[in-house]
Amino acid sequence: MIAADHPVVPTQSPSPADGGSKPPEDRRRVFKRRFITATIIVLLIGIPAGYLLISAGQSRRSGKDKEAEAAALGLREGWPSKMQRRIFEIPIPGNGIGVQYYETNNWKASRMYAKFRTTSAGLDRFLSGVGTGRAALEPGAVNISPRDIDITG
Repeated sequence: MIAADHPVVPTQSPSPADGGSKPPEDRRRVFKRRFITATIIVLLIGIPAGYLLISAGQSRRSGKDKEAEAAALGLREGWPSKMQRRIFEIPIPGNGIGVQYYETNNWKASRMYAKFRTTSAGLDRFLSGVGTGRAALEPGAVNISPRDIDITG
């Protein structure tokens, strides 16, 4: 016999009635699978999105704080930050009270003005920190220029 004598008939998969396929999933299994999928999607998308919202809020608040500080006119109550004191080399004595400061920046120069009250020993520490002493002070002399007085108020 040759191949032409035997026709090739494609085989069919057994019908569900014959028991050849998987039974349909029960409701609990479908619900569990969908719940796990939804949880994974929330974790993969929701957590990074939440982090971005929190980070953006913190960045915005930080920018507003810096903007308020830059827009300040006159002396601000409180101590300048340690970084500002280091940059401008202002040796405010630790026992200084009523500390106020004002920072100004532009393309040409940056300045920091500070005002505080201190004890006699604190004054000596401050003067030695800026490289001078009491002997350099003159009674009744004001060493602050009118321009600087106008800037700080």
